[in-house]
Amino acid sequence: MKGKKLISLVMILSMILSFSIPAIGQGEDAKLWYCVQASVTTNKDTAFNIALNLYKLGFEEAFIFDDPNSHNYYVMAGGFEYRDDAQRLVDEVKKHKGYESAWITEKNFTRWDIIMAKDLVEKTWFTIQTGVFSTKENALNQVQKMIDDGFANAFGLFLPDDTHNHYALAGKFETKEEAENYAEIVKQKGYDYFIKEFTFRNIDTFRPDDPVREYPPHEEFMNLVDQLPDPDSIIEIIVKDKVNSEKARKLYNEIANEEREKIEAGYLEKLVAVEEKIQSLKTPIKSETGAVVRQAQAWAVKRGAHKRYVDIAPMYWIYGEKTGMRPEILYTQAGKETNFGKYTGAVKPEMNNWAGIKIADPVGDRPEDHETFDTPEDGVRGHFNHLGIYCGVDPIGEPHPRWYKTKEAEWAGTIQYVEDLGGLWAPNPDYGISIIRDYMRDLYNTPVPSEEDMNTSLEFSNGVEQLPEVEELTIDDLELVQNIINEYDNVLTDSQKALIPYNIKDSIEELRNWLNRGFGDIQEVIDLIEKLPEAKDLKMEHKEEVERARSAFEKLSQEQKILVSNIDKLIEAEQRIAELEGSEDLDEPTDPEKPEKPKDPKEPKDPSDSNKSGNGKKPVSPKEESDKPEDNKGILPKTGYKNNIGFYSSGLLLLVYGMFLGRKKNK
Repeated sequence: MKGKKLISLVMILSMILSFSIPAIGQGEDAKLWYCVQASVTTNKDTAFNIALNLYKLGFEEAFIFDDPNSHNYYVMAGGFEYRDDAQRLVDEVKKHKGYESAWITEKNFTRWDIIMAKDLVEKTWFTIQTGVFSTKENALNQVQKMIDDGFANAFGLFLPDDTHNHYALAGKFETKEEAENYAEIVKQKGYDYFIKEFTFRNIDTFRPDDPVREYPPHEEFMNLVDQLPDPDSIIEIIVKDKVNSEKARKLYNEIANEEREKIEAGYLEKLVAVEEKIQSLKTPIKSETGAVVRQAQAWAVKRGAHKRYVDIAPMYWIYGEKTGMRPEILYTQAGKETNFGKYTGAVKPEMNNWAGIKIADPVGDRPEDHETFDTPEDGVRGHFNHLGIYCGVDPIGEPHPRWYKTKEAEWAGTIQYVEDLGGLWAPNPDYGISIIRDYMRDLYNTPVPSEEDMNTSLEFSNGVEQLPEVEELTIDDLELVQNIINEYDNVLTDSQKALIPYNIKDSIEELRNWLNRGFGDIQEVIDLIEKLPEAKDLKMEHKEEVERARSAFEKLSQEQKILVSNIDKLIEAEQRIAELEGSEDLDEPTDPEKPEKPKDPKEPKDPSDSNKSGNGKKPVSPKEESDKPEDNKGILPKTGYKNNIGFYSSGLLLLVYGMFLGRKKNK
């Protein structure tokens, strides 16, 4: 029984899909369709979310109808020529929570009027990028060129969070390897390319053959104003609101009076209110500074800045005073342009270019397309001179070559607010807004550190920076490195450590690792030897200290032993101790009450006493004694055990010789 129900359900769903949306909009003319309507709203994003949810519930033919005759977005599912088919679908939709009130409706539309929910699903692809443009028109021209060259899968991409760049791409691939193979074909056609990974929706793509709905100018104006928020709800400048308000204003100024009369009441008033609110939130470039140098430096360190970016901060405040421009604006802009002095883009540190300023005639975005300044300080001057073009401030000193070209722009001297730099200093309309939102706001919220803490941290950082690279360090640097580590660990306060740039902290850890590779053991040996008295001042009570130094030295590896710089002092100390021990043997006093027993010439001394030479030399083992060159010469001391051996050996030889002669005579 259950099996029959399952088969019936499959048949019903197959019927639904067979009659549903694929038939919609195949022609250019509008047609009447029976659809299941789930919602209606004036908010486009809300409509997208509802349609996506329907799609995820299994209704793959969910879509949004953008009614050209109203400002409404209808969330629909299916599209049928007969009402009975729509009835079966609406029964399925109503089973899901939140869609119990779905109903059947008749709508007249073409494929131009709908957005499929499946086209709203994000997916990540590898693509071949052949160009990026500031306008859709230019991107379409590149896409059309690629299509003409045989790349039928070429398309344009415009991402909602990248509000200026229009990408020209070829192909969509699930793996990078597939993209690399296809890129070889693109290369053969003479295109410069990059393999890029993008996450996007089908709705974010465009092609030259896409249908384009053209609205009358007054309707296009109202559509733009509809996308603007209520003026009272605006608390910060959002790039989408700023761009749409500027587009609406430009369009209104261009349309004829008879077209303006068709605009419904309240639309122009809303635009004016939004413009006034946005204008009130803008940040003037020329005004008194709202921050101090130490605050900016503390903020820079907090954001992971390189030391060079922290060090250059005072120069921004000096030029800010000279020009009347707010130094924190340019300083944060430099942070944005150079990644806080790390220079991770095309511009390199040695170019001293804090603002990404181009040369007079650049051909791309290569390092050589950017200006080079003589010193970091000169780079700051160039930065102020360049921004001065925008807001009408005369240059200081001789301007760089690019200055003369930019000065000829029709907008030169008219840009008085940071938020208006977008689209001019950089193509992205969010550029100036991001300086305030992502950088300056955080700077203003950073506490001002004490002058003592800032000076201490910078002085310490300077000391670390002056050290050689770790690979170039020698044992001579050991004490200095230890002092730096000790100062960081035990002297600097937490507030002072917090003001040390990231690259200096990295250097400290590298120095710490250098020490941990065994240089601490070397220093311990050096210290033990250094504490020993000079050889002439050594006494027998120092013997234990000498032996302790020797023991520590022997525990080092051969590589480490080489780095013990005062080993000669240890050797001299050992020789002196050996001399002192020899002197004690010779000068040992006898007991006056017990006269010394006379030595029997026939009775040799205990061989164990033979290691006391009494000659003041360092004691050695029997093996060491036999290896000495002087023993090989047969020279024996005049006294002691070896003299007795010589006496008895001579007598024995004479006795043997006499016996030999006697035996010969008897024969």
